[in-house]
Amino acid sequence: MGLKPFPRAYFELTLVGFTLVLGMSLPSAFLPLFARQLNRDEILVGLVSSSWFISRLFTELPSGILADRFGRFKLLVCGLVVSAAGAVVCSVADTIYVLILGWALWGLGTGVLLHVQLDHDF
Repeated sequence: MGLKPFPRAYFELTLVGFTLVLGMSLPSAFLPLFARQLNRDEILVGLVSSSWFISRLFTELPSGILADRFGRFKLLVCGLVVSAAGAVVCSVADTIYVLILGWALWGLGTGVLLHVQLDHDF
């Protein structure tokens, strides 16, 4: 009795999740410097970092319920689209409020994507 072979989709989803988290980790090192250039208020700079976690907190539970109702594939694609939209918003941010919005969108998409991906049985 050997290990059950994983389908190709498993490795593709793992690569997408890894890339998404890596993409969030790289700018995190420079985020305080960039946020301070946009605004000197430390509370708003802290909110930039926290917006990703706060928005993800509110999408973890509903994403499981929505995945059961509408299907996992649609939710995975939606999570990728929202994450990509958040990354684009962050890249064009010229004020700290736009940066907060972009990181919150990125967190929404990541919460949906990773929750649905990790909850799936292959």
